[in-house]
Amino acid sequence: MIPVPISPMSVPLVRFAEPLTKALETKYQAECIIAALLHNPRRRIELDFAGITYVSRAFGDAFFRLAECELPETWLVPRHYDHPCPCLVHRLVSRLKQLREETWIRGCERFITGSDVQVPGKSW
Repeated sequence: MIPVPISPMSVPLVRFAEPLTKALETKYQAECIIAALLHNPRRRIELDFAGITYVSRAFGDAFFRLAECELPETWLVPRHYDHPCPCLVHRLVSRLKQLREETWIRGCERFITGSDVQVPGKSW
């Protein structure tokens, strides 16, 4: 897999879509996007949906499984999304809320205890 260079702040997902249909449908496309994101050192990355016509469930499932394994603390923020991908965007927003809550809890624990508290099974 050849890494695709991306902007440090925003990733145009249309670059990974099928050329004719502009759809994100396969596990391979999800793997390519995650591989590109791994080369980005930022913790907050915008996913630009401009030009995407369709997002399949298979793509979404593969994308989130890989994101949780490879980018557990990266904030993936959806931008320029419309009707083609409401399920994927809903999952991204839910993931952002969860990361925000975990970050807030860690901050409170550090403030109260003066140290990082590790929760078994969490890689915070």
